[in-house]
Amino acid sequence: MEPNRTVKRAKPPFNRDDADIILRSKDHVDFYLHRQFLTVASPFFTDLFSLKQPLTDDGQPHATLNGKRVPIIHLTETDLVLDSLFRILYPTEWSPGDILSMADTLGAARKYQIEYAERKLRGLLFDNLETEPMAVYAVACALGIEDTAAKAASTLRRQARIESVSLKLPYHPSMNGRVSAGQYHRLLQHCRCHTAVKTFIVHDPSPGSGKPKTAKDRKPDFIGGLKDLDDLQLFPPNILDVNPSGRIPSDIIVRSSDGHHFATHIFILRLASPMLSELVDSPDLPIVDDRPCLKLDVDGKVLRQVLERCYPYPPWSIQDLDALTAIADAAKKYKIIGLVNLARNCLVHVAETSSDALRAFCIAVFHGWREEAQKVGEIFGKLPNGTTYAYGPDAYRPEMELIPAWPYRCLLLYLRDCLNCLQRSDPAVLLSLMTLNQEVDEALSSAGTFDPGF
Repeated sequence: MEPNRTVKRAKPPFNRDDADIILRSKDHVDFYLHRQFLTVASPFFTDLFSLKQPLTDDGQPHATLNGKRVPIIHLTETDLVLDSLFRILYPTEWSPGDILSMADTLGAARKYQIEYAERKLRGLLFDNLETEPMAVYAVACALGIEDTAAKAASTLRRQARIESVSLKLPYHPSMNGRVSAGQYHRLLQHCRCHTAVKTFIVHDPSPGSGKPKTAKDRKPDFIGGLKDLDDLQLFPPNILDVNPSGRIPSDIIVRSSDGHHFATHIFILRLASPMLSELVDSPDLPIVDDRPCLKLDVDGKVLRQVLERCYPYPPWSIQDLDALTAIADAAKKYKIIGLVNLARNCLVHVAETSSDALRAFCIAVFHGWREEAQKVGEIFGKLPNGTTYAYGPDAYRPEMELIPAWPYRCLLLYLRDCLNCLQRSDPAVLLSLMTLNQEVDEALSSAGTFDPGF
């Protein structure tokens, strides 16, 4: 607890002196409760109360209540969420509040395995399907409630029709932080479908688009320019060797997560990253070939490119999005700022040459690179050969599962504005888009500057 932070009692009936357990919210409000209510309602609390509780902030394992020693347990939810949750369990007046308040309470009910509260709250979500389907969809996506999300999507599909260019589906504030771009994409696809749809799956990608990858398990399928793994034992091939001749001997081995060794230099690692500088100073590093060995949680293919680019020569670049994504992830993990900046600088060029601006946009948003996201977004309005259409609501990339819906919607709206400007300038240009000329550039300029929304 923060020094001198006042702890308050919860509102009645959660302030009774006959309580035998105290649950403290994250904002330091104490709920004086009864084990019997909680253990009957929740196997989670049954197990929790059987554990020895840590000391309270004043050094005592219990609080004193009318001469009794009552355990205090810290929870991570706010006072408002816990008050709503416990009022469902106790025979007292309860108001569910708005949908977002219900969502927070439902999340707590699922976390603490209070099945009765979960059923009650999910029923209330269903009651709001007709009046607030977008908010219900957002909550269901955030909590992973597939059937509720599917019903909300079907309700929205019935209430709205979306054309391929004109985006008419409203964006509800409840989607912020709760709905991914991938989930929003599937909602758009579902609402635009004019034929019968048997099922709607919110957490899987569109058919044929491949399995979405999470930030944890996303790895490049191929990194261009690499030799076989058997050739990765010496690093870098033209800078140093295990037995160098006329070159500076390496003084540290860096080991990849899949067991490959790279001979490099401590001073290079120190210059590259303050985090790596601390790691190489650890007294617990094992010795390999008379040198300390630092293990990094990066696979051999990626680690080779990361370490190569820590050296100042030759001038390095990144040629494809797979390599850029993998290098950026590793560089951010180990705070190699120069390498993060290299990835940022290369992203727009790679987006132009790879013909996959949508994926590049998702990468920029995922890493929080606003300037790069803006530049990549503006590429969409100037794509030749009709490829502008390929990046409308129909286009999907697995990286969309990793970014929020709002920047993606901003991109669709910008694309719509670009196409509308072209159509007003010359309808024939909208159909062909074969060659960009000055007239097209002038038409697109009236669409304004793209704002990625973050």
